[in-house]
Amino acid sequence: MSQKQTVRMKAPFREQREQTIKLPQDNTVKMVPQNQQKTLRMATGQPIEHMNQADGTINGYIQTGDILDGKYELTINLTYNTGEAALFVSQYEEKQFVAKVYFQGMNPKQEVTDRIRAIQSSHVIPILDYGVDKKSKRYYEIFPYYKQGDLTKTYPHEPDYILNVIAPAINEGLRTLHSVGVFHRDIKPNNIFQDGESIIIGDFGISSTKGEGSVIFTNNANRTNGYAAPEVYNQLICEESDYYSFGITLLELALGENPFKHLNTEQIIKMTLMDQIDVPSMIPKKLAHLIKGLTRKDRNNRWGHEEVKKWLNGEHVIVIEDLIHRNIRPYRFEGRDFTSLEELAIAFAAHWEEAKKHLYNGLVKNFVKQFGEEYELVIIECEKQQNQDIGLFQLICGLHPNPSLCWKGHTFRDLNGLGSFIHDSLPQVNEDISDLLKSGVLMMYLERIEAEKENPSFYNEAKKIYNEAQRNSLYGYYLLGFLLKNINEFCFQKMTFTNLDDLILYLGKQSDAIDALAAELLENQYFFAWLSHMGYEEHIAKWRSII
Repeated sequence: MSQKQTVRMKAPFREQREQTIKLPQDNTVKMVPQNQQKTLRMATGQPIEHMNQADGTINGYIQTGDILDGKYELTINLTYNTGEAALFVSQYEEKQFVAKVYFQGMNPKQEVTDRIRAIQSSHVIPILDYGVDKKSKRYYEIFPYYKQGDLTKTYPHEPDYILNVIAPAINEGLRTLHSVGVFHRDIKPNNIFQDGESIIIGDFGISSTKGEGSVIFTNNANRTNGYAAPEVYNQLICEESDYYSFGITLLELALGENPFKHLNTEQIIKMTLMDQIDVPSMIPKKLAHLIKGLTRKDRNNRWGHEEVKKWLNGEHVIVIEDLIHRNIRPYRFEGRDFTSLEELAIAFAAHWEEAKKHLYNGLVKNFVKQFGEEYELVIIECEKQQNQDIGLFQLICGLHPNPSLCWKGHTFRDLNGLGSFIHDSLPQVNEDISDLLKSGVLMMYLERIEAEKENPSFYNEAKKIYNEAQRNSLYGYYLLGFLLKNINEFCFQKMTFTNLDDLILYLGKQSDAIDALAAELLENQYFFAWLSHMGYEEHIAKWRSII
């Protein structure tokens, strides 16, 4: 279907209201129907792909109180109409299940259900039982009953929970589905369920199977507007389509509401096909970067299982900008044209002094404005910083979601790299790294990587060293080297000592020079930092009095 074709909906989606339903057994169940976009099943003049006609025309009627095949008693009606079936809470042998009872003349696409039944995964809902009810002649499927419901029932979700629990589970669930050749086609919060800390993908009502290739073309236009990927509007279905829906799902979970609730159908489709998906600045950068990676309009640029897994594990993954859909004017720096904020940030880190000129001469602002006003605000805040080195550091962090530790032309992939740099040059001091500590930039970096939460004792020790560096920058520098590398080596007189006893033994053998050596040690901040690292901080005063 081209973008200009008129789409006729068999049952257009509409906003639903909370309602109270009286059940035949005098049980009152308060149901809050989905306030998401409805899954649209389109009248295309073609057979409906996900349903097959059952043999014969049956006028059976199913309601609460009925018993499927003499086993599953239908106790609560969850949903009267999913477009293909009714959902009930059912009971069998004192256990609760969900029964999906298909409408007359309908049953699920056999190829899809066969593949789902073969899956053994904690992230994909299992089909526990299935069959045709002898009385009503309706096809039914039995699923686990998750009392917590779907992800919309517990809004809002904390960013850490989304990143550490929800996103990894959906990612692995999609990999499992795709590995057996199933495209879900309707990933959204309503179709993701909770069971304790487990997150489970369910509802395969419009799912499709792939053949030999990686994509399928279909005349079936079933979809949920807003969650459907751009290529779906051209009747192309692929694994990447599910990952786009995954990204929109994470956006909704982070916002705690439908991101398209104020838009009509035409506006939603326009945003999907042409406009950038807005990820508000209130969403933490790690989560925002993940959402952006998943919602690239060009499916070739879109993140998949491996990119998501790497990002969640702390590895760096670049989001490739959709230049086809966004006319980005490139930024010229050091002989190169840049169209990516991340790549420009990396170049700024490598060419520190030149980058400061670009920032403080106002050259960067117009370029970053193309990516959203939140980036323009980053520039404004950086320009207010009187210390230009700190200002550039803040700019790099603002443009890059997961930057390496960079300072005055030095770039370290992690703290261990910084520790090795300090240790390998001891006892010499690198003034740039000393300033990194004393200026407070190292503490900014630790806060950015959430070191206080991940390793409180390390963070507190680093904060003590920062405070010490304000009084004695040399002593603080050496303390930092020992903290980061955690090696008990002290270099003195071209020798390396790993404990105090060996040093005392060495000094005792230098009877003619012991006074000069002792005086040298008393002036050596490196020596006292080593003593502190070795646990002799309380004994330093006593040591001074002895020698």
